[in-house]
Amino acid sequence: MSAPAFATHWGEVDGVPTLWSGQGAVQGPLQACLLFGAGICDETLPSSGIDHLIEHLALQRLGNRAYQLNGQARPVSTVFRVMGDAEEIVEFFGHVACELRELPIDRLTDEARVLRVEGQRRKAFQAGFDLSLRYGPFGEGLLGWPEYGLSRLQADEVNAWARARFTAQNAVLWLSGPIPPGLSLAGLPQGAPPVRAAARHQPLPSRCWATAATTRVSLSIVAGLDQWGLPAAVAIARRRALERLRAQDAISYAVEHVHLRIGGAMAFDYLMADCAEASHRRVLDGLVGAVEELVASGPTTEELETYKRMSLQVREHPQAVVGYLESTAERRLLGQWAPNPSESEEKLLGLTVDQLREELAAALPSLLAVGPRELGANLPGWSTYPTWSPMVMEGKTYAPIAGREKGHLVVGDAGVSWALDEERRRTVRWADAVACFTWDNGVRTLLGPTGAEVQVVPWNWQGGEDLPSLVDASLEPGRLIRLGEGQTQRRENPNSAASLADVRWLASIVGARQRKNKVDVLVDTESLYVLQQPPGCQTGPRLAELRVKDRKALLAENPLNLCLPLGEIESVELAKRPFVSFDNHVKDTVLFHTKAGQPPLKIQFATDDAVQKLRIGLMRALGDRVKY
Repeated sequence: MSAPAFATHWGEVDGVPTLWSGQGAVQGPLQACLLFGAGICDETLPSSGIDHLIEHLALQRLGNRAYQLNGQARPVSTVFRVMGDAEEIVEFFGHVACELRELPIDRLTDEARVLRVEGQRRKAFQAGFDLSLRYGPFGEGLLGWPEYGLSRLQADEVNAWARARFTAQNAVLWLSGPIPPGLSLAGLPQGAPPVRAAARHQPLPSRCWATAATTRVSLSIVAGLDQWGLPAAVAIARRRALERLRAQDAISYAVEHVHLRIGGAMAFDYLMADCAEASHRRVLDGLVGAVEELVASGPTTEELETYKRMSLQVREHPQAVVGYLESTAERRLLGQWAPNPSESEEKLLGLTVDQLREELAAALPSLLAVGPRELGANLPGWSTYPTWSPMVMEGKTYAPIAGREKGHLVVGDAGVSWALDEERRRTVRWADAVACFTWDNGVRTLLGPTGAEVQVVPWNWQGGEDLPSLVDASLEPGRLIRLGEGQTQRRENPNSAASLADVRWLASIVGARQRKNKVDVLVDTESLYVLQQPPGCQTGPRLAELRVKDRKALLAENPLNLCLPLGEIESVELAKRPFVSFDNHVKDTVLFHTKAGQPPLKIQFATDDAVQKLRIGLMRALGDRVKY
């Protein structure tokens, strides 16, 4: 039971460690790959996508060549791959080396746009959600996140990253045959390899359960790369789970196993199963049962021998040599032991039942399960993934606008908190904020180191018009990620198109009076508007206009139009009803007292219904400052 042996050799090209296989070990055109120790695990959320962008820039001017070439940003490395004849290999790597030294930075904006389009095509990666729970929005945890850095990366940052990480001293090259004459990597930047940040693994409770917007169930564990038996144990668990869930219970179609090399010399093993309707808990129990059985008694000798046999069959595939070269080159890049083919096969054949059981048992405390929200956040027999913060900031407190928010928001010198009650609250300290997503409409989303978010929507909070500026002033510009204009209109009633309104709109009344002038009154979350009524005004169209029209445009319609910021209003009260007719109706007068101590603003209304409509809108925005 042995795969055919093949010879490999280590050398170097212009200071870059180089691994190649003997002549004829891989049939067909020469294949080669240049790997750099710069990957997604080295990025931050504000810089996410930077390796992908550099890879695109380095290849952009090659255009359409008559040979196959590609690049890829991976978890722990960024690679440039080519297949062709010797001259084409030489041309490709010569070009890549020179481009990395002097990137075509004039293409940065265009390539970032192309990559954002590519990101829209990318499917959700449930394993990425699992990693984000484990690591937060850092390094390994970014594998399931969009490349938000593409919205803010500038030339200086991209050039500095390339010169520090895409160097000859931070690279490894492999080839599927002998090194072609003339191959040069002398054009690469030079510099000491950067220190790679340690993985920021979040302490999770043992046997941890979390929910997500998914229809599948998954399990994962993390362990060191030197645990050679662990991938084998999880692969055997997958076969057991598939037999149970598909062949016996008929509640799953597939059980997938992913073994992923991540940062910090760690590996991530992941099982995921699809589910028949209403069978998610049974599928979870089936996956967990397969793993726990192996921890208790290990695999059978037959299961282990089957795994070894199938692994050797894979090694007999014509492209198996390429897989070995790729894996070994990356291990060398990470500073890990890089076994030769015989040593690798010896490790495989030397696996024992006890080794698999012991390594799986040692990794079991890191077990994390993810399933659909229908199963609930608290699952019997499982620890709950922590979602709430232990503290609330001190600072300025904002009350909610009724119907739009609940709880209260606190913005202070140290950070921001949202609290629904004493137990359910989220806090992000300014110093710890990973990033802040910003929209031109004023919405801000603060992202903390655990991935917890505090969303700040100014039109959901009384007096919230100053919130965007408070948040922005508390963070360095490099942590602000602009995501576009954002929505400026919303439906007050999701099922009614007629309820479309400006996001700040709270109430409007057509046909009031200020002194002798007919006026319309508009209340939004920031201001009170008293607008001179246009000639020939019809109530229905005017109401619709007031709900959605731009506030500046409304004010510009007449020089007598008035805007009174809600922050300047001290109180609102209803005057005693005088015995005076107004268009053959009894009129009510609403008084707006300002903090400046000026005479109150008086607005007269023809009906009690209009006065109550105004009161409801004002109560939402002013709370107890409304006295009637």
